[in-house]
Amino acid sequence: MISFFRKCCAFKFFFWIILKSNFVYAQKTQDQAAHKLLVERSALWDKAKIASKDLELAQHYIDKAGESKEDILLAQKYCSEALKTSREKNLLLQTIRGYTIQAQIKREKGDQKSGNQFADLAVSQASKITDPATLASVYFEKSSYYEISNDADLKTKIKFYELACNHLKKCNPNTLKLADALKYLGDLYGLNRGKDAAALACLFESLAIYKANHYKQLHDIYDLIGYDLARMERRREGLKYTLMAVRTAEELRDSSMTVCTIYNRLSYAYNNLNQDAKATAAMEKAVMYARHNRQNSMADLLTSNLAVTYIHLKQYDRALELTQKALAAGPEDPKIRLLFKIDQVRIYTAMGKLKSASLAYRNAQQLSSAAVHSVIIQELMCEAGIKLFMSLKNYKKVDSLINNYRGINAKTGNFMAMAHAEQYAYQSDSLQQRFKEAFFHHQAYTRLNDSLVNRNHDKETAALQLQFETEKKDRDIALKAKDIQMLTKQADLKNADLRNQTLIRNLSMLAVAMLLGLSVMIYSRYRLKRRAISELEAQKKEINAQNEFLRQLVTEREWLVKEVHHRVKNNLQIVVSLLNSQSGFTDNVLAKELIRESKNRINSISIIHQRLYQTEDMIGVDMAQYIRELVEITSCSFGVEGIINFTLELIPLTLDVSQAVPVGLILNEALTNAVKYATLPDRQPSIRIVLSKNENLVNLTVADNGNGLPEHIDLKKPNSLGLILMSGLSKQLGGCLLYQNKKGLELSLEFKRSKLLGEPLIKMPERKKEVFA
Repeated sequence: MISFFRKCCAFKFFFWIILKSNFVYAQKTQDQAAHKLLVERSALWDKAKIASKDLELAQHYIDKAGESKEDILLAQKYCSEALKTSREKNLLLQTIRGYTIQAQIKREKGDQKSGNQFADLAVSQASKITDPATLASVYFEKSSYYEISNDADLKTKIKFYELACNHLKKCNPNTLKLADALKYLGDLYGLNRGKDAAALACLFESLAIYKANHYKQLHDIYDLIGYDLARMERRREGLKYTLMAVRTAEELRDSSMTVCTIYNRLSYAYNNLNQDAKATAAMEKAVMYARHNRQNSMADLLTSNLAVTYIHLKQYDRALELTQKALAAGPEDPKIRLLFKIDQVRIYTAMGKLKSASLAYRNAQQLSSAAVHSVIIQELMCEAGIKLFMSLKNYKKVDSLINNYRGINAKTGNFMAMAHAEQYAYQSDSLQQRFKEAFFHHQAYTRLNDSLVNRNHDKETAALQLQFETEKKDRDIALKAKDIQMLTKQADLKNADLRNQTLIRNLSMLAVAMLLGLSVMIYSRYRLKRRAISELEAQKKEINAQNEFLRQLVTEREWLVKEVHHRVKNNLQIVVSLLNSQSGFTDNVLAKELIRESKNRINSISIIHQRLYQTEDMIGVDMAQYIRELVEITSCSFGVEGIINFTLELIPLTLDVSQAVPVGLILNEALTNAVKYATLPDRQPSIRIVLSKNENLVNLTVADNGNGLPEHIDLKKPNSLGLILMSGLSKQLGGCLLYQNKKGLELSLEFKRSKLLGEPLIKMPERKKEVFA
């Protein structure tokens, strides 16, 4: 341990030496650059040129790495002198540059108001100049005074940043500066709803420029691309780029907050793919890097996200402990405290601790009322409240929260949240047995969900189209650059007189060609757009026709299935009638007994088909009603009405027909054996049937008060058809069949229930006890 500690100390010292040496080298390099600019300035006599050089010096000092107060004072000095000269000489370009640098200086000092005023002065004069570098600087500076947390500010920030990037492409094409600007613009687009395709186009263009310049630190651009792809529902592609970001960061041994952001978004990607364990592991790393960089507010926010991943894994105790420790540490941001309280509401509700959940919800309400919070926090608050009050069966409060949730979503236009609102309304109405309203809400949920899928598909198509156009544009630019370079070399070989004439002629031809090309491009794009609209309308009509045809097929299929079940039931009844007729033509008691057992088996199957064609949805068999009918038919068949007491303890339970048939046959064999062998002269015969369910396991018990199972019967090698049938059918169900002698024979069947198509997750009611003779 001591050796390891010494190695760590040595490594930290070595790393500090490298950083220090790099900083000193940068300082020396920048001092040399400033000295060179001062020497060049001293050799000038023209005031306009001196003003331009003063602006270069001011820009140098304000952009200097590790800038000090002295650097800012020097930048202020040279900028003021340049502005004074520019105003006296009416130098518009230098004046606008001076306003822009002055705004930057004020912003560096923390005087945002004054900085914004100088930026406004620069923007107001920008339309009078054409220099792309100056215009790019003006619009970049102006964009920095708008916040990304406000939607209106974000749109304005994007507008100025778009202008800046367009001008930067003219003066600095295919440079790292342009790549950085496009990357940030893509990030801004990603924050603005509905701009996902544009964000992806910017990011891919930025990535191409980085690679062309052999830039290695690509983990942040990979991360942004992965995040945008995940939001566009291209989840697997998004995960691919996010994992590339992780790999690149690990190769570069980066431990900054960029890596924290990457792991946060990796967790988001895994969560979208329902890989909760991997999402939790990634979020734990994100929290670790945030703590490592001493970003406590971000670490607290990520801790809240980590608690959510534990909830998804149903590790409620771990999630609760995490939120309790975080709240005990006392986070400074009230929004973070509110998020932890919302997490606790969700945890306690999932654990069934509704009193604790209600207390946590009241605390969250108090924190929420103290300030106006973001849309996301309001949505989380509503969702937690809906789930809580639905568990408390306070449907009036549930309906109120659903309305609030809709109001929030109406402002943002979030289709996914709108779909969730309709889903919550459907669940609430179903629990209140308002089936008509539940049906309408379910339709609305399905419609919104389908619309969301279509929107995501459209976004993906648009992104692919923009990516294709961007790559094509880059190739065209590269080809044009080569052509211009070749023309330049040829022009240099000619004499001065011919060079000027050739240049004018070439520029004229180029302008004409560009105008013609632009006209052709605009016309072709118009034709393509019209053709695409026509194709989309034709596809829409075709899809509508196919949907109508499919609805008719579903209706016909439901009618045919009912008819099949009806005919099968009738055919089985014919077989029973034939067996009755056959029984009348024989005096053999054993043969009649065998015929009666066969009739009972057929009746047990016939009842299932009768139940199916008499129901509307045909999704399964009501086992409680089925067991009652089977008991009545069996007692009538053996003529034991009034002789044997039947006790039925049944819960409402619906089984798929693939499980109902073997369960019915097993129950028929058990009833037949109980009626035949459980009747003793010294006691009142009784048969008890219990149908119960524990989570997803169904238990069927048939018990009598007879003598029980004889000892000579080997259950492992049964010699009777009934025992063989029950053993085989229980294996078909994948269940367990037990025989026990408890004051008679008790047969117990336990198997896993198959989920029905479209079955809602509703808690099963308690079973009812029925006794009849």
